[in-house]
Amino acid sequence: MRIVEASAAVFNDVVDVVRAAIDLGAKSRCGGRRTSGENRLVRWAMLRPALPRAIVEDLASAIRAGEDPLGEALQRLHDRSKRRSTGMFYTPTALVEPMVTWMLEQHPELVIDPGCGSGRFAAAVARRSPGTAVLAIDKNPAATLVARAVLATLAPERWTVRHADFLTMSRDMIPRTGQMRVGWLGNPPFVRHHEVSRRAKERGLEVALETEHHSNLNAGLHLLFFAKTKTLALGGDVGCYVTSAEWLDNRTGGLVRELFLNGLGGTGVTVIEPKTFTFTAVKTTAALTQFVIGQHDTPKRIALGVPVAEVPRHLAGEGGVVIARERLEAARGWTHAARNPHAVDDHGPTIGDLFRVTRGTATGSNEFFALTPDRAKVLGVAKYGVPTVTRAEDIIAANGVLWRRPDLKIVLNIPKTLRRQDDPALDAYLKTGERSDEQGLVVSAGSNAQKRNPWWVLNVARPPIVATYMARRPPAFARNPDQLGILNIAIGLTPKVPMSEEQMRTAVDALNAAAPTYEGHAVTYFGDLKKFEPRTLASLPLPASLCAFLPATTTK
Repeated sequence: MRIVEASAAVFNDVVDVVRAAIDLGAKSRCGGRRTSGENRLVRWAMLRPALPRAIVEDLASAIRAGEDPLGEALQRLHDRSKRRSTGMFYTPTALVEPMVTWMLEQHPELVIDPGCGSGRFAAAVARRSPGTAVLAIDKNPAATLVARAVLATLAPERWTVRHADFLTMSRDMIPRTGQMRVGWLGNPPFVRHHEVSRRAKERGLEVALETEHHSNLNAGLHLLFFAKTKTLALGGDVGCYVTSAEWLDNRTGGLVRELFLNGLGGTGVTVIEPKTFTFTAVKTTAALTQFVIGQHDTPKRIALGVPVAEVPRHLAGEGGVVIARERLEAARGWTHAARNPHAVDDHGPTIGDLFRVTRGTATGSNEFFALTPDRAKVLGVAKYGVPTVTRAEDIIAANGVLWRRPDLKIVLNIPKTLRRQDDPALDAYLKTGERSDEQGLVVSAGSNAQKRNPWWVLNVARPPIVATYMARRPPAFARNPDQLGILNIAIGLTPKVPMSEEQMRTAVDALNAAAPTYEGHAVTYFGDLKKFEPRTLASLPLPASLCAFLPATTTK
């Protein structure tokens, strides 16, 4: 039995893992001074008995053989929500090894692994090139203690572990001497913007401004690591990061796209095939990004749908398509540009010229606001319900037109002017949303609810035309003559000019006919799930047959 499996019973909590890290050498003076946060964990762990020598030796043997038993245990001991909020999604060996191979071929004198987790990249460098200096950084003290243990076991010539927030580091904290070439290698913590604290977002915005590039508070933590790298790196440094591929196309990824072309020195992007489950516990398509600081005007190579086995070849510059920098600067989405490298983006009329495109209503708690008709009657709140589309499948199956059905859920659409005390049944139900449930969640305290005044007023969207937001296919469009509500699983289209029902039927037919040509503009997630943000959908070319409906003031 592999040691990762055999030792699983040994680790009942994070302190157990830290105790094992101490037994492997994390408490030694090597690797740089420990912080107070690390020392606090060490003190707790030292109250536990040392592991039997046989288990410690087995753990050390597994580490030398390329396994990561302590890192696997750390991941297992954190639930999904904790891992999502901290970006604890460690990189599989199948990607670590080719990335390290490419990095070592660039001959860096120092390799920095920011957001190192258990130190998988630093450890792989230490095994392959013990003479290359490594610096591993992470803000999780348990992770840095594990990384210390791993590197102490491998004993490269020069290694340092820093328990620190990478976004707050300065150049004088990098052990660079002279014209030393530094390699930036790793997996920036994948934390989407809604999981990032306000303070971290503000810090990230400051980092982005240091790079002289635009950003906003909706950039994920992993994207901000690219910006921070630019502020710390020097000309000639090289890098290879693996993260979610969403930045190639979505709005918040604009920071990385700008950096890739202007300053970071991006040379290539390798997007793993969407059906490959790259990271445990998170469904996203992975992309490997290569850069050489100081390279600006060179063409860029982008490869899509690459099997993991083919990654070494693509990192070496084989395969994919080479795209002129100017083409990427003008492209609405880089995935579409890579699929159509020689096409010129059509800057003619767009869907947004004819329609106002908006996302459906975000309730913050569909379990509370979306009820079956029978449950709403029992609760005495059915009179406030709006029949609503809550599944993308309903739009896809509608064949171009949505009709009201008795099985549709209803969403509470309570008038803002209503005094809740005047309706005892409604007041009683709203009070249940103001109390903690079994998981300790309070509907009225949610981020969406806090933006509303009062928290229970939704103003359910009921657009005349709807489109799917996420699906494993191009967008599907449907008329909405019964004025059904839509949640944020759908997008609404409202004509900017008066249109008859017949004209809207013509518009929906034309949009559905054109939908296959829109597929390449989507942001693609794990499992080939395609997402069209309202902004993306609005920017898509308007079918030629609909140009006659455009407002007279529209010119292109």
